[in-house]
Amino acid sequence: MKTTTHEEGTRHISEGVPDLPTVLIVDDEASFRSIVGNILIMEGYHVAYFSSAEEILETALPCGPSCILLDVVMPGMTGIDLQELLAERESCPPIVFISGASGIPETELAMKRGAVGFLEKPFQASDLLSRVQEAIRKSEQDLVTTKKRMEKLILYKKLTKREKEVIRLVAKGYRNLEIAYELNIKEITVLKHKRCALTKLCLDSRNRVVLYIFLKDIER
Repeated sequence: MKTTTHEEGTRHISEGVPDLPTVLIVDDEASFRSIVGNILIMEGYHVAYFSSAEEILETALPCGPSCILLDVVMPGMTGIDLQELLAERESCPPIVFISGASGIPETELAMKRGAVGFLEKPFQASDLLSRVQEAIRKSEQDLVTTKKRMEKLILYKKLTKREKEVIRLVAKGYRNLEIAYELNIKEITVLKHKRCALTKLCLDSRNRVVLYIFLKDIER
């Protein structure tokens, strides 16, 4: 669907332009959404508009690079409450908070929860674009990290139950003989399972640190 400056024309994320980063504007002021949206569209972003926190919760979030411009204070659910709920999802776009007042108590809490930054109304277009660019860069990095994690998880699922048990003990620093005793199997069997597991995981090293990092990565 062609991106336009009309709110209703860019409301549905799933119909957006796939090659463009998406900015989700969540603010109860229609005029503010329109002005900010027009600035972002002129800079080449796809924009989706939401008048409340509840509304965005009913929408599937973008799969590609994206970020959320989120008002702190809105009727009903606040921006801080929405941030907490979105954090429970498998993945959440980086959030840039917008506030009409400086020094609000929620600022510190929001930043601790991973907000990219704050914009205080009224703000300059250059400040808006700077924060959005920063958030989109973080989104792109997060997507790469998630992709790598999923690739590792796919490899890990190829392991047998016994192979998983063996490499977990290797990652903890157990030696072959200790693993054999722990699992009540022969040492030669441990070596066989370890070799098969490393092959399936596409790992050349038997270093326990490498395995430890691999396992921690897929368990996040």
